[in-house]
Amino acid sequence: MDQSAVDLNALKTMIDVVAAGSFAAEARNRNVPPNNLNRQVQRLERDLGVRQKWLRKSE
Repeated sequence: MDQSAVDLNALKTMIDVVAAGSFAAEARNRNVPPNNLNRQVQRLERDLGVRQKWLRKSE
């Protein structure tokens, strides 16, 4: 990914996950498997060079 480009869909997914309180809750809202959202956010984290531990309560 171009260093100056941010996947806005993935950014919205991350915001929606935080607002919903968990990957599972947002996945239910979107009617998709939670791992789909998790992978999308992981790609965003990789592209930005960060890891949001507060999104993953088990860590």
